[in-house]
Amino acid sequence: MVEALRREEVRGVITPIVTPFNRDETIDLDCFERELSFMEASGIKVIIIGGSTGSGNELSAEELASLIRTATSKSNLRVIAGIIPDTTKDAINRAKLAQLAGAAALLLCPPTYNGITDESALAFITDVAAASGLPIVFYDHFNYSVDLLKRIARVPEVIAIKCVFQNIGELVQTVGDHVTVAAGYDPITLAGYVMGAEASICGIHAVLPKQNVEIYQAFKDGNIAEAMQLTKAIGPICREVSQATNFPTRIKYAICLLGRDVGTPIRPLDRIGQADKAAIEDALRVAGLR
Repeated sequence: MVEALRREEVRGVITPIVTPFNRDETIDLDCFERELSFMEASGIKVIIIGGSTGSGNELSAEELASLIRTATSKSNLRVIAGIIPDTTKDAINRAKLAQLAGAAALLLCPPTYNGITDESALAFITDVAAASGLPIVFYDHFNYSVDLLKRIARVPEVIAIKCVFQNIGELVQTVGDHVTVAAGYDPITLAGYVMGAEASICGIHAVLPKQNVEIYQAFKDGNIAEAMQLTKAIGPICREVSQATNFPTRIKYAICLLGRDVGTPIRPLDRIGQADKAAIEDALRVAGLR
């Protein structure tokens, strides 16, 4: 039995890892294992499998479990399972399979198609927590009200909230003693730390894990000028890969430009235009990585 993730472990750079696919849209586990090794070598301790960066909404529950089993058997990384469901039933099924596969926590996003009320969101979280027995990192994907996020932070199983920039300061001040607040917007991670976030969960971590670890460490060491300089260097690529359209494909294109094969993006999010590709290439040049 895997030990459940503790709130104190949600610190620094938490990386949502990509899911590599073959051309027939099956998962490329060999490629996935290489990314696991790369993350460990880059100083990453905790990863998320099946988040939005990892095409979680495109994975079956069984595929998600397979990726988690691979990570827990082939690496020393702690695994948070991304749960991006359509129903509570679906979320519970995914959570149970993830727990059996070795996940230490869940990154839980409410159903994504229809909007839900605050009471439904709270019931969803408590139902999944009760059924899975795993701690929860709540993913504020829809920019919920601060009042709702405060209520979510009081759910006993919730150990962290990944939130957008404008909510970080108030959450740190009001519920920071209950949960870890994680910055969740790629271009302004350092600003999130300054406002009190103790961790960051961003797609750019999958592209440049080492650089983001260096930013966090410089901040923790009190070297703010160094952290700002490091942030400035990767700012353009953060902005390019964090755009909403075809997000996982942008991430994978940037990774491939850096020489790491992360497979073929899955349809229908498998295409980005030439202008977008050129912008990502230029951003990597600015960072001195091309």
